[in-house]
Amino acid sequence: MNKDNILSTDMGQRTLLGICLSIFLLIILFIFGKIQFIVFILLIIISYKLTDYYVLSLNNPNKCPKYWPNLLILYEPSKDLDKELIRTQIANSHYTHKNPWIHLMLSKRIDIAIDEFCCLCLRDHVYPWLSLITHDDSLVYEAKHVFRYFLATVIRRVQNVDIHGFVLERLLPLIFQTFDRYIQLVKLQPHDESQSSTDFLKNLYKNDLHIAMYNRQSEIKYLKRLILDLMPIITPKFVYECKGSRHFLSELISCQILIDGIDAICEPDTLNRLFHLYFITIIQRRNSLSNTPVNPPEEPSVELLTRFCSMNGPLHKNKLVLELTDVMYEKELLSQFSRVLDRYGSVGLLSTYLTLSDILNDIPSASNVLVRKKIYRRLRNIDERYLSTKNADAYVSISNPCDPNDTLIDEIKDLIYNHLEESINEDDEKSDNSTNRLDVQHTFTLLSRFHCKIYELVEERYQQCFLSSDEHFLYMCGRRMDSPDYKIIEQNLDEGALNFTHAEEIRNANGNTQKRNSSRHYTTTSYKELEEKDEAYKKYPEDTTSIGSNSSHDEKDMNSWRIHVFDIDELRDNTYANIKSFVFIIEIQRLDPNSNNPLLVDDEKTNWIVARRYQDFYLLEQKLIRFHGVFSDARLPPKKSSAYARNREFLESIKKDFEYFLRHLLTKPTLRNSELLYNFLTQSDDFTLPTGEVVLSKMFKVVPRRLRAEKGQYLDPFLVSLINYAEPPKPKATQSNPVFNDIVEAKLQNSIYENNANITESLEESPIKNITSGELDSAYDHMIVVAKQVFSASPLLIYLLDLLRVPLKNSFDTFFSYFIDDNVDDIINDEENIIDVIHALRDVVFPNDAEDKEPTDLVNMDDVVAAAEEFLPNLIKLALGKANVENGLQMILRYFQDPLLNKQLFYMILDEVLLQIFPELQAHFEKQNTSVIFNSMAHLSIVLIFSIIFLTSYSYCQQCEQSSDVARFDCYPESGASQDKCLARHCCWRAPLTKTNSTTKHPNNFTDVNIPYCYYPKDFGTYFVQKTEQTDFGQRIQLNKSDTAYMPHDIAGLTVDLIYETEQRFRIRIYDSIYRRYEVPLKVPVIEKKANMTDYEVKITEKPFSILVTRKSTGVILFDSSVSPLIFADQFIKFSTRLSSPLVYGLGEHRQSLVMNVTEQWKKLTFWSRDFPPVQNTNLYGVHPFHLNPEFDKNEEVNFHGQFLLNSNGMDIDLQPLPAITYTTIGGIIDLYIFTGPTAQDVIEQYWDIIGNPIMPPFWSLGFHLCRYGYNTIENLLETIQRMHDADFPFDVQWTDIDTMSSYLDFTYDQKNFHGLADLVRALQSDGKHYVNIIDPGISSVQPSGSYSPYDDGVKKGIFITKFNSTEIITGKVWPGVTAFPDFTNPNSIEWWTNVASAYHDIVPFDGMWIDMNEPSNFVDGSMDGCTSNNLDNPPFVPNVLGGTLYSKTLCPSAQQYLSSHYNLHNMFGYFESMASNAALKTIRKKRPFVLTRSSYAGSGQYTAHWTGDNRATFDDMYFSIPAILSFNMFGITHVGADICGFGLDTTEELCTRWMQLGAFYPFMRNHNDLGQKDQDPASFSWEAQQIMKQALLMRYALVPFWYTLHHEAAMISRTIVQPVFFEFPDEANTYNIDQQFLIGRAILVSPNLKAGATSVHVYIPSDVWYEFPSGVKVPNVGVYMDLDAPLSKINAHVRGGFIIPMQTPGANLMIGRGNPFTLLIAQSQWGNASGNLFWDDGDSIGLLILNTVTINAFVTNYKDSPMRLDIVKVLGVNKPVNSVNVNGKTYKSFLYNIPDQILLVYGLDLDMIAQANQVIEWTFTN
Repeated sequence: MNKDNILSTDMGQRTLLGICLSIFLLIILFIFGKIQFIVFILLIIISYKLTDYYVLSLNNPNKCPKYWPNLLILYEPSKDLDKELIRTQIANSHYTHKNPWIHLMLSKRIDIAIDEFCCLCLRDHVYPWLSLITHDDSLVYEAKHVFRYFLATVIRRVQNVDIHGFVLERLLPLIFQTFDRYIQLVKLQPHDESQSSTDFLKNLYKNDLHIAMYNRQSEIKYLKRLILDLMPIITPKFVYECKGSRHFLSELISCQILIDGIDAICEPDTLNRLFHLYFITIIQRRNSLSNTPVNPPEEPSVELLTRFCSMNGPLHKNKLVLELTDVMYEKELLSQFSRVLDRYGSVGLLSTYLTLSDILNDIPSASNVLVRKKIYRRLRNIDERYLSTKNADAYVSISNPCDPNDTLIDEIKDLIYNHLEESINEDDEKSDNSTNRLDVQHTFTLLSRFHCKIYELVEERYQQCFLSSDEHFLYMCGRRMDSPDYKIIEQNLDEGALNFTHAEEIRNANGNTQKRNSSRHYTTTSYKELEEKDEAYKKYPEDTTSIGSNSSHDEKDMNSWRIHVFDIDELRDNTYANIKSFVFIIEIQRLDPNSNNPLLVDDEKTNWIVARRYQDFYLLEQKLIRFHGVFSDARLPPKKSSAYARNREFLESIKKDFEYFLRHLLTKPTLRNSELLYNFLTQSDDFTLPTGEVVLSKMFKVVPRRLRAEKGQYLDPFLVSLINYAEPPKPKATQSNPVFNDIVEAKLQNSIYENNANITESLEESPIKNITSGELDSAYDHMIVVAKQVFSASPLLIYLLDLLRVPLKNSFDTFFSYFIDDNVDDIINDEENIIDVIHALRDVVFPNDAEDKEPTDLVNMDDVVAAAEEFLPNLIKLALGKANVENGLQMILRYFQDPLLNKQLFYMILDEVLLQIFPELQAHFEKQNTSVIFNSMAHLSIVLIFSIIFLTSYSYCQQCEQSSDVARFDCYPESGASQDKCLARHCCWRAPLTKTNSTTKHPNNFTDVNIPYCYYPKDFGTYFVQKTEQTDFGQRIQLNKSDTAYMPHDIAGLTVDLIYETEQRFRIRIYDSIYRRYEVPLKVPVIEKKANMTDYEVKITEKPFSILVTRKSTGVILFDSSVSPLIFADQFIKFSTRLSSPLVYGLGEHRQSLVMNVTEQWKKLTFWSRDFPPVQNTNLYGVHPFHLNPEFDKNEEVNFHGQFLLNSNGMDIDLQPLPAITYTTIGGIIDLYIFTGPTAQDVIEQYWDIIGNPIMPPFWSLGFHLCRYGYNTIENLLETIQRMHDADFPFDVQWTDIDTMSSYLDFTYDQKNFHGLADLVRALQSDGKHYVNIIDPGISSVQPSGSYSPYDDGVKKGIFITKFNSTEIITGKVWPGVTAFPDFTNPNSIEWWTNVASAYHDIVPFDGMWIDMNEPSNFVDGSMDGCTSNNLDNPPFVPNVLGGTLYSKTLCPSAQQYLSSHYNLHNMFGYFESMASNAALKTIRKKRPFVLTRSSYAGSGQYTAHWTGDNRATFDDMYFSIPAILSFNMFGITHVGADICGFGLDTTEELCTRWMQLGAFYPFMRNHNDLGQKDQDPASFSWEAQQIMKQALLMRYALVPFWYTLHHEAAMISRTIVQPVFFEFPDEANTYNIDQQFLIGRAILVSPNLKAGATSVHVYIPSDVWYEFPSGVKVPNVGVYMDLDAPLSKINAHVRGGFIIPMQTPGANLMIGRGNPFTLLIAQSQWGNASGNLFWDDGDSIGLLILNTVTINAFVTNYKDSPMRLDIVKVLGVNKPVNSVNVNGKTYKSFLYNIPDQILLVYGLDLDMIAQANQVIEWTFTN
């Protein structure tokens, strides 16, 4: 702690205090003398010295200073009054009273702990007797609902309690004074063994003994009375208003749960265990402070007991549960649903939903002012009635008003009172032709969001409330047993169903209606009718219309009904025959009935008659208004008294008004399916509203009829006795004993507590009494009393404490107050504390379910005293004396060995707590002002004193301990880290635990560079979850943070979208909640609906925020961001995650081995496109932030997953041995994809689904390409071509470099040195060859105006990149000099690029484009004019780029492009140029394009091929080409290769020979070298070398059909062309590090010789059948490493058994050789089978490529050239001599069988592969 900082705060006040203190010291000196003065001064100095070691956090989030309260001025924390007011209004609303758990969010772990405890209560106290009554699990749900209601109510009440004030003002005075009295009584009258506990209890409390302690009967009566008094508060209204449920709950809770729980808690063994556990925990924490374990990540918040109250499965047997859509379809249920909602104060939700449904239908017509006014009125009515917190009766909590990010309601209010109201006012002032300013699209979108939110809440209430209601139960299972509807309705018609004397006609007219109504109830136990109805709905879904249906043929659609009130009839009530009344006779007719509806009864009529009384109409109106609001054009006349209802003339006069009322109701869209109106017009008997209570009394009154079959005759007597007890009308001698009598009697007997105090006289029941303060009012005074009376402190110490009372009393009291506040906050806010308390309560009340049962019987008082003594600091024990401490502790703890004293203490505390939480209880008891001596709370006093002592002896410790160095995450990634800079970021600075020999990263010659000295502490401030909502795509989370990070422009509010895109693909998007940030302009799939099933599981920790993604099948971590804090500033975004294993593949483009094994190394990779020859540890040409990570679980199962960060800004990616990966990017957003595989190839396929599949290259591009920089003249070029021709080398494509250009200008050629170039190109093309020229992006900007059209046209179209905030073109310097750079993100650039390329193509008809220097490269830093000093060119953090700045040898990042700044788009320059070049070639040539790029980004493979850049002629470079090519195949650029023989330096014959052999197996094969280097085309070497190279080329050309098929599979089904060995053999550990061998497809293993002078190669042969290629000899040993002969003339390649390789006889080039015959190389597996594919087309067409997967047959499309003929079939692995061969059923003689090598060769076939689809070749073996 920095003392200077503390003393500098509020210096004026401190100076004043210092002056006052000096005066006070002089007075002390004058009165008491020198000795006291000196002692006092020393104590003051010591107290200030303690400030450096002992600190206390003041609870003030704004200032948050740290200080010890030594005469310092303390500050009160402020409150947000507005939020407090809103919270109070919501808490007092009718909606919250009905649903107290709404927005009551708890940690998920706490909720689980409460859930577990409640489940145990149900299991032990509810289920045993419930199972005897019914198997109806809806009853269990109701019990759960009561539990939830009770807990939510208590928690909300606690929120309104000033806990700090309660503890300080009520409990602490009670503790100290009770402790004082207890000690005095013990000293005066020791509690020896001869004295009974009962006598000691009476002597201690006398007349103040709690009423519950008089005897056990009084205790139970007290608890019952308490529960009954609490019932109106802690249970729903419809529960406590039912007498049966009241009795039942009071018996259950008091006699079952409370009495057992209190007895268990107050047992001495329990308290000993709790004390011992407390002391031991504190001691262990103190001893292991330096190695504090990392707290487990917090679980996300959930609403209280959400999981506990969720319904697991259907509520009834045979899935008798309605879906919400069923209620919508069965529209008569809708009003019943509304009644249920009304009981929960939620009917406004349904009303709002229905109103919004109508409004959304009106939105398209909102251009009409009348429609807008209607919308405005209805929305305003919703707001005033349901959305205003001031309207406590109707308010519904649609969103959380206290959440600043939950702005939906604010947006709705803004729409109503700003947009809609203003548009209406404007229209009133203007003419009818005026323009409407209302944004209809915005309005519709916003209201749709509102509508969806309301629906979610309605659906939630449906699940929680309706499915457990009587309404749902009655619909599914029929009426109660005592209901008239339980019997057949026809049998009851004559028994008064209508209760009218003149209603025979009405009964006859309504017979069919009664049948229809009765059919809704199921009266059989087989549920046959329900199943038939379900089947009908499945069969005829089109007949089931939704609530928004416009069909006029719906059975319940009342829009098609017609009403006529044609008569008034006199009826007499059967009960009161002398009273006559009148009814309205109403005729109803339904038009256009749907006779095809299978759900209608066959004899149903289209018209009927009902009779309704006068008061029935007003009952209907009342309920409709309550549910739907007032209908201004459908109102009844004012209601008269009942006398008017018996006046026929009066009723005749209003008949038309009533008919008018009904007719208008039928026209209302919101009432077209109203259950209320439907019942009014169809019920044959009296119009009544269904009644039902969601209460526990259902178990008494509503029992499914299936129980009669299950329980038989034993059910009814039990129910009768239970009902008689629950609601006894009068006591009867013959009445059965109550069910709970036996339970109560058992509770009255207890061996431990016996009969409590055994006081039997009559007592006044006053369970809760007021408590008043005693004499001592200071914590300092209480401390003196405790030290003196308990611990027998020395008189000197007591004297000193008394002496210092005046100066230190207030400071100590203030410290004590703030200490209590701080500790209360810690207890309330510490999730672990709360969970431990719940678990402790569980272990006490349910000891058989305790997780650790052993300590219960092992802990006694001596153990507790010993632990308490060890707990006390040595300084305290020294000051008080060890013997005094031990005696004092024994005196205190002896109290807790008496169970009766413990219980008395418990009830006194309970009274205090209940009075604070439920002040209404005071009105139920007599108010007494008598001073009450407080109960004994000595144990709490000692606990608090121990806590104070512990905290004051607890030294300050930073959260910087790490279990190992690998767990450190760099907090200062820049260079120049120092301790001061590190600590300024609130990070930890420590030397690593281990040393390395790496080069230094930090100054001062540190030898352990890679391990950071500066790293994040465990408590580093980061984001926390503010709000979570479920969306269609997954989840949306709002984050916030209270502290800013160390980078400027830190963003406090973030939004996290968790998108469950597919079963194997998960997406995390984190972005600014307020301002839109740059996002990568890559077209990726947009998922609007989350996947139903996923391979992964996602968990969110709320504080600090983190995301955990695991594989469901194995539990392996795929993503875990909890390892390091999330930093999100404007130009610095950093997050980390664990890796599943230390093996990482991908993360290009870098010169590195295939696998990055970070087991023992730290590695930094930088991503910023840069023109630089490939070297290690440097950012290179392209950016591909994708990696593949294998998972090795404990079952030895191997899976793979991948991650792709869709971010194009500069970034560093750090790998460390934890293992973990850290992404640090300087812009954009976090857009991370996780691909779950599970195979490596699956991951690649899932990645390509995002970035796009590779392009299908033209056929000719698979041949050999020849190029060099330095032909210099056309004569040299012609000489090379002729040399290749004379040596009979097959080659297909001739290239030229920039030396061909005129002055290095794009789209020109040097007509002096390369005169006749166009003729040469045409000559090559006529010979079947092709030509590709180079194009650089830099366009010369200094040519004379009008002389260079590429620049002139580009300026006119505005396609060049400009300077920052300017229209001036930014210029750099490349080969032609000063240049401008095209902005390929500009849509006009493609047309411009196509035009300039087409103009040049007309001169030189090139076949492909080689786009180089497109990082973009620049010979100067930034521009010719330099760069700005703004934060784009000089951001606060620069990745570890070559050159140290972002503009090193490239453009200024501040340069402006069409889509964004170059700062954001730099890494995508090559991507957009490739896209433009691809489009240009398609337009120019009308054929399949070929583009080769150096710079690339994720997705470039859709448009281009790639080469690995300017390598050098070394064996190392040849080796690094393999991992590069394998990595780019993962990146989706499958047509990739390296410059064969090396670009820089002079090659050697050996190196070039080896490289040509290897290059024959590159997907893209090109020989290229640099200016000034000797020729390295194959024909320039010795004859011997030429023959070896020619053999490699012929092998390449023979395999072209196989290569072409692989390219087609890559384009169509996302298969890599070349791949690492572990892709196919993941179960073989040896394969993961192999990058000197690779697979072509899945079938050919290539093992090149990569070492100079070596004649053998050490290779691994995976476990499968392998044959040498091309000889066909079987490899004898597999699954092992071996040395293979590798002379200069040989490259080792092997064909895998089980595959068929299509081949073709090579020609001089591919176009010439296309007509040559084919060969099938069939490599049999160990089971003798093989399969393969062949794709063949014209090789150049643009269009849809269709894949046909075949076994041997070829798939041919768009092929019209020479015929395809099969000449040779070579079968490997034929292990028996072949006797005969049949071809297509005919004997064939031209075959050979090689016995030693087991090869069958069938030759001279000449089979037409097109004419006959299936060719059958069979052979037989020799016996």
